[in-house]
Amino acid sequence: MRISPQNGQNDIADSNPQSLFNHVAAALSGRGLAYLHVVEGDTGGAAVPPFDYLAIKRLFGGLFMANNGFDKVRANKAIAQGRADLVAFGKPFISNPDLVTRLYLDVPLSPLNRETLYGGAEQGYTDYPVLRTVVTHACHADAERAWG
Repeated sequence: MRISPQNGQNDIADSNPQSLFNHVAAALSGRGLAYLHVVEGDTGGAAVPPFDYLAIKRLFGGLFMANNGFDKVRANKAIAQGRADLVAFGKPFISNPDLVTRLYLDVPLSPLNRETLYGGAEQGYTDYPVLRTVVTHACHADAERAWG
């Protein structure tokens, strides 16, 4: 199940999203869901008021997947702090079909072309480059294993 308590896309808004989504999380608890996927903040980058996502995690009581604007450092921090059990990477996967390898090897990510995002054609979806070479100092000791 995916919820977006503060995402204002398509003019969606609620007068008290904390109360509403606390109720939603509690109602979903114990329903056998594999996880609760929560978009934190606004996907368009609009400013949002403070929101207690940890309360949503606690009320749900199951696996909590955080999403929206995470990078490797922020994702690992959220997991280490217990704010999330999983982290989803949406847009970084679009511009980096080899995202897992890039994160593993600490290689820079390809930037997203926002002009082609959700444009309905292959441009901006299937034409992003995959990693072909790796700078030696960027690799972990077992980089050979990552390349197969």
